[in-house]
Amino acid sequence: MKSPVQALVHRLVATHLHLDQASIADAKGFNELGVDALDLLFLALRLEDLDRGRRDFPVDLLLEARTVGEFVALVSVWLQEDESTDADADARRAGPCVARL
Repeated sequence: MKSPVQALVHRLVATHLHLDQASIADAKGFNELGVDALDLLFLALRLEDLDRGRRDFPVDLLLEARTVGEFVALVSVWLQEDESTDADADARRAGPCVARL
């Protein structure tokens, strides 16, 4: 079962690429999907719009994300309102690009 953030990211990627949402999986690489840096920037800006512009997405970390799953992890950490030590620990477990948030 997908988490709400995972479902959101999968839907955004599928919509942007004009693909069936079922074809988007966390293990899919951006190269495999034909996603480039401009696509990632567009997706980040779309997420900022959905967040009503409360926070800027850490765009500098986008280039380190290689898979949909890594992007989901970035978005999950970014959307967390509670920046407690538990969130920091979750970020470190999610991967190097997320731990820098």
